[in-house]
Amino acid sequence: MDLEKELEHFRLALNSKKIKILELPQMSQSSWIIEMENIWHFQRREKPNESAEIKEDENDNEDADKSGLQKAYLDYKSVQLYFDTAIKWMQSENDAAIFKYAIKTIGSQELSDNARKYTIKTMLHFAYIYPYLIRVLDEYVFEKLMTGSERADEVKKFTDSIFDKMVNVNCYEGVAYCLYFSLK
Repeated sequence: MDLEKELEHFRLALNSKKIKILELPQMSQSSWIIEMENIWHFQRREKPNESAEIKEDENDNEDADKSGLQKAYLDYKSVQLYFDTAIKWMQSENDAAIFKYAIKTIGSQELSDNARKYTIKTMLHFAYIYPYLIRVLDEYVFEKLMTGSERADEVKKFTDSIFDKMVNVNCYEGVAYCLYFSLK
């Protein structure tokens, strides 16, 4: 049965730019989500606890397990792989929302110090290239990944660098976020 012929009976047409006909069965998640989530699961490193001896009745370290290890974290190379994967999928799918997903998910992860610095630098760079990402910076970068003094310095540098660009391209949402960041 040809779908286009059947739709012609009802004087309807397919818009081939908006419709993609796929064979079933389909995966429940997109391939890029599966690949990016696998990075979290296979790239985690165990952070050694300061005192490897943990008594069963003491619960003062909630992150530690019985083996003396704290919860897993991602190091610099893992985060770099994650962002490279996000960029690869963003380019192949022609969908910058994939990087927004990457920003939101990485903001909830435990990161080594070098990984945290790299994450901040990368996210600010991509927000400069894709201004619609500015709206997630406050919650996922400035609040979750930065300390007080570091936050103030980085926010000032970022808003100073991006404000003129937002004015020149008439991106009023970006201008509003720059003003919001400067008042915060």
